[in-house]
Amino acid sequence: KLSIIVQINGEFVVVDLKLGGYGGDLYGGFTKQTMTHNTVVVDEIAQAPQGDTDYAWAVDESVHGEPVLFYATDEIKAARARSTTVYEGVVVDRTLVMVDSMLIDIYRCRSEDEHQYDYVLHIDGELAAESLADAEALEGPLGEKFGYLLYDNVVQGSAGDDGVIQYTTVADVTMNLHPVLSDEATVLTADGPVSKSATHNSAILFRESGKDVNFVNVMTFGDDPADMDVAATTDAEGNVTVTITRDGETLTLVSTEACNVTVVDNDTVL
Repeated sequence: KLSIIVQINGEFVVVDLKLGGYGGDLYGGFTKQTMTHNTVVVDEIAQAPQGDTDYAWAVDESVHGEPVLFYATDEIKAARARSTTVYEGVVVDRTLVMVDSMLIDIYRCRSEDEHQYDYVLHIDGELAAESLADAEALEGPLGEKFGYLLYDNVVQGSAGDDGVIQYTTVADVTMNLHPVLSDEATVLTADGPVSKSATHNSAILFRESGKDVNFVNVMTFGDDPADMDVAATTDAEGNVTVTITRDGETLTLVSTEACNVTVVDNDTVL
């Protein structure tokens, strides 16, 4: 639930991966695992009904997502959805906003208990050299749980001084990630099996532990303006404010914990 794919110039650059047929060993151990999709994984365990198993036929009709918002004007397109049933005791909530070709992703995780949250993207492209600062190769697979076991060449690092992580995609377009991460967050990259739906399987994870965690990631395509800057803050009520500066102009977007929409001049509240 709450997974995304991104297409540019007719090519999928953020991809949904599938390996093996319905009867194949990799169907339950890879394709059905949340790790192989573009969403948040809690404690390295797949969303319900899959859970901590590679059984391919897990079904539970009570597991569902809920659309919260759809809003579209000439200047801005936004959608929001959440689920309270994919992880026991955890609410996952995703807001996506498009302004021009810029995609703003706000992913909330809420729980009364501590959890490890992995925000995952699979990019059909190659990570730009030196795009990660303080890069350190780690031994072994990405993790010991289903899905994680099949990823190797694990590197831990952080976004560079400019806060940008850059890929050259199969669409011959540069993809720029502008994550806003806390000091406790970890950036991990890893290579996984390649399926028919992609040329590369380059996974990137933003990892953070806590009870309530927000992931904010702004994705741009092509060359960013020299003054491009992304910042985000969260207030005591959980409202997330994202401020983006580019070409001398500032866009401010506020995503409220309790969803509503207000537009004032160049500021948008969702």
